[in-house]
Amino acid sequence: MTLKREFYLAIMILLLLVVPFGACERQVSPHEKLGISITPMGIEPRNWYKVTCETALDTAKEGRFKTIWFPVLWEWVEQSLGVYEFDTVDTMIKPAVDKGFDVGVRLMFIATGNDGQGNFSSVLQIPAHVNSDLSSPEFKVSFSNFCRAFARHYSGKVKYITVANSINNYFEQFPEGADKFDHFMSAYTDAVSAIHEEDPNIVVMPDLDFGGIYQDRVNSRARFLRPFLDTESNAIGFIVYLVEEDIYGTISYDNMAAILDTMNMLTGNRQVYIVETAMFSKPPSTEELQSNYVELLLATIPQRDFIMGMAWFVLYDAVDLPEISWDFKGGFGFFDENGVPKKAWGTWRKYAK
Repeated sequence: MTLKREFYLAIMILLLLVVPFGACERQVSPHEKLGISITPMGIEPRNWYKVTCETALDTAKEGRFKTIWFPVLWEWVEQSLGVYEFDTVDTMIKPAVDKGFDVGVRLMFIATGNDGQGNFSSVLQIPAHVNSDLSSPEFKVSFSNFCRAFARHYSGKVKYITVANSINNYFEQFPEGADKFDHFMSAYTDAVSAIHEEDPNIVVMPDLDFGGIYQDRVNSRARFLRPFLDTESNAIGFIVYLVEEDIYGTISYDNMAAILDTMNMLTGNRQVYIVETAMFSKPPSTEELQSNYVELLLATIPQRDFIMGMAWFVLYDAVDLPEISWDFKGGFGFFDENGVPKKAWGTWRKYAK
């Protein structure tokens, strides 16, 4: 999750925007491409949400989501070197599989997002017993072994795996980012091979923030995309928050179409999965603006042949507790913290038939 909160100019533009929603009338059934970062996931403290994960999965069925996405931290699985325990992740994934969903997993050894107060960060999330020096042989072996064990355990159950979270956001923080990134790419390449050796049907992709790549699509930041085009990745995973007006410009149907054209060009016509997109409903935004954003997304993104899928972040808002990340309580959900549907939920259901 890479969204920053300085969106006031974007919101003012959206307030004046008249979107040509007639494009939504195209005879396209997009639900096969639709995914959701499910909340609650079934492992949180019970006081974080007013509904259960089972209720959330049933709601996702009503919304005709095809794929349920879960974040997975490395330390949840490997709590000592080479010993893998899947109970926590099974608690999330098994109910989704049992209800007939495809499953996507974001292996977040890089975690990017906002804390309970909305402060942005991008940090390594590597188990304490693993050498966290990305240039070390020990790290490469440990990460490859973890990915192999994960793919073996979930072979036939998990359809998509993204590696890390907003990879470019993390490496852009360091003057020596290019060297660090080269070491990461070596580990990533080995990890993709390990996953495919266990299950060649798993779609593996990096997890990148498209905003940074789009903003400087010719020079330095694009370097974090190009190397992935030469790997065995099955697709490119992007985080896309088009309400960042300072990056993408005025939000409109035509501008979104141009942005998608650029995405297709930059990836060399590779398959793309938009693993995270959303619009919040709380001030300075509104439920009306969130609903308009949903309508615009469904009018443009699923219809593109190069788009493999698109996942909304998130389904239900968490309650407002200080220990909960702002990302989960900031109003991105289709349901508020009391479980009440927002206008965007009706919009989603209408256009995802």
